[in-house]
Amino acid sequence: MKKTVYLLNFLLLTALVTFDIMLILSPALWLKSAASACFAAVALVNCFYAFKNKAKKTFPILMPIGCLFAMAGDIINYNSAEIWFIIGTALFAVAHIIYAAAYYFTFGFRPADLIVSAVIFVPSALFITLAPIFDFGGMLMEIVCVIYALILSLMVGKAIADIRTGTALAALLAIGSVLFYVSDLMLLLNMFGAVHTLPRILCLATYYPAQFLLAFSLILHAEKGVNFFKRLYCRIFQSVLKLALPLLPYKDPKIIEKITEVPAVLKSNKKTHALIVTDKTIYGLGLTQPLQNALKEAGVACTVYHGAVANPTTDNAEEALKIYKSEGCDCLIGFGGGSPMDCAKCVGALIACPKKSLGKMSGILKVRKAIPLL
Repeated sequence: MKKTVYLLNFLLLTALVTFDIMLILSPALWLKSAASACFAAVALVNCFYAFKNKAKKTFPILMPIGCLFAMAGDIINYNSAEIWFIIGTALFAVAHIIYAAAYYFTFGFRPADLIVSAVIFVPSALFITLAPIFDFGGMLMEIVCVIYALILSLMVGKAIADIRTGTALAALLAIGSVLFYVSDLMLLLNMFGAVHTLPRILCLATYYPAQFLLAFSLILHAEKGVNFFKRLYCRIFQSVLKLALPLLPYKDPKIIEKITEVPAVLKSNKKTHALIVTDKTIYGLGLTQPLQNALKEAGVACTVYHGAVANPTTDNAEEALKIYKSEGCDCLIGFGGGSPMDCAKCVGALIACPKKSLGKMSGILKVRKAIPLL
């Protein structure tokens, strides 16, 4: 179902962009209606997906309702008559109130929300009332625009303040809300300002992307906090890394068939003291003894650390590192299964990058210095 929902979102976005471009080139009511229907359809599809994912219901209920009110306001605003503009603005205001309510139910309330909203509203109101480029034709229309600016500012301010949560959902809502603000500002300049062509283009170019982002946010909400943008980054990173792997200086491990061959490898690399990293069971059974004997016969000293556990811990690595340093070791041997080998690798990483903790070296390409011979 997930792939189907993403495919539907992509197809509806493609249709929306197509209608939006056509609308910029040649205004028509049917194009405006079709573009609005696209983002409303996205909201409904993603609402259904959110319910199927058993997400909290308040956000998935409110956002599609807000989209439907915005769709109605968008279509009605095609008529430039004063009464229709007021009705359309009222519908948009209701949409903004619903969007803001969805934000508050999702992220809660903090005084910072109102502070950011005030920072947006005050210059907006001053611009509307004092800028000489506007001609509202009467006090009523000016009051309507100021009230609308207040409601819009409350929504945008809340969305921007929620960026503090650091979630992809909050970031997407903030971007969509800011684009909505830009779109409405351009609409105001187009209808009541001295400049028309550029504001009209910018209005259309920002409004429909804003609505799509708000509708798409339902997917992020449905996926229960999964960071869509982080996942996208990881996919891109993996693809680039796959292409770069042949060019990276990774060494192929050399296969040693017998324990008796190990001393010769160490001596050829001018190593004189090995730290054997293993676990208690292997050591208790005496399985490391043949290797110890072979090293001794070849004149290579060795020390055994047998504290590795399944899924070795940071403490294991730190303990082995202390022995490595105190005994004057210069190479590592991981003896046993994956856990001793992982522990030995961790010791090597700590030696190569002494100023980093193991936690900071988690991931790909984090240890870029050569570790001791392993």
